Amino acid sequence: MRQSCNNSLTIIATNYDLMPAEAIISFQNRHQFVHCSFSFLLLLIFLLPFESSAQEDRVRMLKARADSILGADDELVNGTIYLQEHLMANNHPFFLYSDWYFGNITVNGDLFKGVFLKYDIYSDKLILKAARHRGGTVVISLNNEFVDNFRLGDRYFVNATDFRVKGLQTDFVELLYHGNFDFFVGYVKLFNSNYSSKAPYGYYGKTISFYYILQDGRLTRINAKKSLLGYFEPYKKEIKRFMKKNKIKYGKASYTQLHALMHYCDNLTVETVK
Repeated sequence: MRQSCNNSLTIIATNYDLMPAEAIISFQNRHQFVHCSFSFLLLLIFLLPFESSAQEDRVRMLKARADSILGADDELVNGTIYLQEHLMANNHPFFLYSDWYFGNITVNGDLFKGVFLKYDIYSDKLILKAARHRGGTVVISLNNEFVDNFRLGDRYFVNATDFRVKGLQTDFVELLYHGNFDFFVGYVKLFNSNYSSKAPYGYYGKTISFYYILQDGRLTRINAKKSLLGYFEPYKKEIKRFMKKNKIKYGKASYTQLHALMHYCDNLTVETVK
């Protein structure tokens, strides 16, 4: 069950349109030692030797220590310091690109525009980079339960826990169509620990996509064209014709093509009811 967020960590944006660069996180006053210690800990992380498993153990310990110093239950009440897992691995764990997206986020009903975001689809975490009042930036892994929805460029994600259905692999899904039914996709990446000379620290695999239709509280996996045609059985011929005309290959379709396809399927069912 999602909860309300404690206000001891807030993203300040009294006028969203006047803050296009990044959101500001307000911290409680702490002794200067806290900030020096935290900076020192982050410095240590990057100075550690590059042994794979030993390094990752040290990173986890330092991350826990950093959260303890900053007070994860205080200033970071709606998130914790983010450090990428398997940092030395080939490839990356993020949705599409490892670069920061310029996007929007809604937290507990409040919209914040012009923030820097990444979506780690290996750990299923939304990552925020924000400026601090005292200078510098902090990278935070937000608590999923507080996030209503977010945009990465023109891609729109919602919190799947709001659907209140079982069978989803991720907390966040990309909503591709909303009408008489919802059509959305969840994204996952796996880490491969088969170390080799080309990948001495392992590697992140390709993005895995899970497609679903949610209608009348029932969740149906639509993992292929066959599943789609089976779901809309009475309209198979029309849907095949539409896909051929618009050169839509279900497994390789873009999100704009899928939106158009679902809109067409929805209209077919509505016209039949009429």
